[in-house]
Amino acid sequence: LPDEVAIVDVSVGSNHTCALTEESEVWCWGLNSFEPNGDEYTSDPVYVPIDTTPPVIASDVNGELGNDDWYLSNVTVTWTVTDDESGNISTTGCDDTVVDTDTTGTTITCSAVSDGGASSESVTIMRDTTAPTVTGTASPTPNPNGWNNTDVTVSFTGIDTTSGLDSCTPNPVVLNNEGT
Repeated sequence: LPDEVAIVDVSVGSNHTCALTEESEVWCWGLNSFEPNGDEYTSDPVYVPIDTTPPVIASDVNGELGNDDWYLSNVTVTWTVTDDESGNISTTGCDDTVVDTDTTGTTITCSAVSDGGASSESVTIMRDTTAPTVTGTASPTPNPNGWNNTDVTVSFTGIDTTSGLDSCTPNPVVLNNEGT
């Protein structure tokens, strides 16, 4: 082992010895009768890297974002999974996903496992592309000929079944000019 290496743990087998360093590296030496160095003992340590960190997952969400985290268009979710210490990564749910229907909340999760552990990330997409419905009601009601000879107050009500309404304004409106 190099002189500067600090050992924190040692494991001894019948034909080998392995040491764990402060940097989470494993150095092993001993009988190499099963390869890779032939049928002899060796005193040269073999460096065995250890993956100590789980994969890192990042999401990329693309769509037209409106108020209060509501999307106003189709939304595409893509994932990037990296693990600099491991070449062995398996993923679940990390395929590109398109949300193309209105939803009050669809959660998409990407999970990944490497030799260093497991991790997962989730995003929740709220999508509303349907305009609210607005209805006006006039008071007083017109005469049988469809006319009013007094001021008319129009009150509005709005409905949005997906994301709800912040407000329905102006409410009410007073019409006090003659005309149609």
